[in-house]
Amino acid sequence: MKTTDAGINCDYILVNNYSYRPNAVCFTSSDTGFVIGNESMIYKTVNAGNSWVEMNAGTTDALIDIFFINPTTGYAVGIFFHVDMLAP
Repeated sequence: MKTTDAGINCDYILVNNYSYRPNAVCFTSSDTGFVIGNESMIYKTVNAGNSWVEMNAGTTDALIDIFFINPTTGYAVGIFFHVDMLAP
């Protein structure tokens, strides 16, 4: 997923053959962001969405939302749990 207008329009980018629609997107800066989704999917970008790297969620459950309280501390929430996550 990539946007150049603060999310008004988004282009979907296929990442590691992942074809599911993300449940939530959160950017901590203009370059660093995360997408989460079903099947414990978390991807991180450090170049404004030009490329994405898969992260380990520590679960196999669907993730439904993500929120960062500051640039280095965020939370991903699933149906039955929550996961602490750091963004270096």
